[in-house]
Amino acid sequence: DKKKYLNQILIAFEEYAKQKNIRLLGVKDVPKIENYLWQNIMPYLNYEEMKSLPTAINKINFKNFDDYLSTLSYNNRKNLRRKLKKNVITIKAIENSEDLNNVMDFYYATKNRSDLQFGELTEDFFKGVLKYMNKKAIFSIYSAEGKVIGFNLSLLNKDTLIDKFLCTKDKLGRKYNLYFISWVEQIKYCIHNNIKTYQSGQAAYETKLSLGSKLLPNYIYFKHQTPWIYKILKLIKPLLEVKVPTHD
Repeated sequence: DKKKYLNQILIAFEEYAKQKNIRLLGVKDVPKIENYLWQNIMPYLNYEEMKSLPTAINKINFKNFDDYLSTLSYNNRKNLRRKLKKNVITIKAIENSEDLNNVMDFYYATKNRSDLQFGELTEDFFKGVLKYMNKKAIFSIYSAEGKVIGFNLSLLNKDTLIDKFLCTKDKLGRKYNLYFISWVEQIKYCIHNNIKTYQSGQAAYETKLSLGSKLLPNYIYFKHQTPWIYKILKLIKPLLEVKVPTHD
């Protein structure tokens, strides 16, 4: 059962940490829907629980895009329409490795200016997506006025579209309202393909809430092998837990 497999994974995880002399151990982003399972195991293994960044999702039960717009407040609907009005962006699907020429530049530009830490990805990762996940990935390049201004990568997981990366260079993304253009494309894709959930990740919460997202709680489990450090971490845990905005 799930509890048995989870226990085996954690035993292997701790054994690896022991071999590498890693003192601080953590399990990141356990979703609330699965937290009951972890709560049965982690206290037994002496892990401490704390809140993590929530995941933003939109439930897609709209007949069309106008139906989606009708769920937004008047001001947010007006703001979105205004940003879409001057849309000069063209979208091209990335289908082979030659189309990846600009991807890494945009990825590093976005990574370097982000307040959050990205995992370090390589060009081979994106090539692997093209090669092995072509039916489970939406990989697109955005252009405006004859030049590439960014790319987007989303992954399909059953009836969920997971938005992984929207990467741009400098201020071009903001100039062309690329975030909102991409958002609309994702919502439309979900509607047209009967995908029930759009998952947009763990950042820009205020904007996502204004666009109809709900925030699903996540949790971190951690422990430190040095007792006195572990005690300090537990004491300061309230200071480390993230604070996210709310939206009426």
